[in-house]
This record gives sequence, C-alpha cells and structure tokens, in this order.
Amino acid sequence: VRKLCRQWTKFARKINKKISVNIINGDWGAYRSLMLIDIPLAEPEQSKKAFEETIKKELEKIGYSFIYNDFEDYVWSFLHECGHLCKPKEYRDAVYRKIANICGSLGMEKTANKIYFNLKEEKTATAWACKFAVNNYEMLLAEQRKIFYTYQNFFEKCIDKIEQE
Repeated sequence: VRKLCRQWTKFARKINKKISVNIINGDWGAYRSLMLIDIPLAEPEQSKKAFEETIKKELEKIGYSFIYNDFEDYVWSFLHECGHLCKPKEYRDAVYRKIANICGSLGMEKTANKIYFNLKEEKTATAWACKFAVNNYEMLLAEQRKIFYTYQNFFEKCIDKIEQE
C-alpha cells in the first residue's frame, strides 16, 4: 500500500505541491484544511453512474466529450477531489449536503445523487477536473499508466501471498 500511496502522491504533487494522499478502505474525499485526498483502495460503486454522467456533461459542455473514455474512473475521481483543493474556496451548502446524505441512507440513491452532484462546490470541482484533463491530457495519460502498473503489481503480490497460504 505504501507504493500506491507514493505513486498517488507523485501524481498529486504534479498538480499541486501541497497535496498529500491517504489510501483508505472507504470513499473518495478531499480535506482542504489538510490539503489531503483520501483515495479508496478499491473504487466504490456507490454513486458511480451519477458521477460519470456529471463528468460527461461537463466535457460535452466544453466540447471535449471525446476524451472521457481515455481516462479510468479513478483518474476522474482523483481530479475531481483535486478540484476541491485547487479551486478558490467557496461556501459549502451544508443543509443540502445533509439532505443528500439522508436521502442516500433512506435508499433514495437517485434523489441523493441529484442533490449532491448539483451542489455548487461539486459542480465547480467537476468543472475544474475536466478543464485540467483537457489542458494536461498527455501528462494524465502517463500518470494513469504509472498508477495502473502500481495497482497491478500490488494486486499480483496479494494473489501470490494468498496462493502461498
């Protein structure tokens, strides 16, 4: 896991020298006061489709929908979290965020996603991510390859360990 964390940190520092990363067993998150991004060891399925749609809409809006499939979900998620840290600080709508969380806990996933992904800070982070991808396309492809190989090596070692037991 340390190698994964180091590779993500190298990637993050190409975007902003102050960003640190943490590999967790949970969901993506960004903490502005710490300049920290939580990266899940495995991509969570929750809200995945709704997030994909927001990225696709934003890319379409700026005329670059054709690059969506060039990057894996984890790269889009990472860029979105970077967007929370790299864009100007803005007001967080805690009330609507709480309502989205309540809807999600009640099994109203579609409603929760509609509220959540329309929060101004979420839309702004997504817009930042898409613009960054367009302006840094080649660098992102190279970093994606490095991250992929690091994951591949990590999981191969896990399999080897399991097979030895």
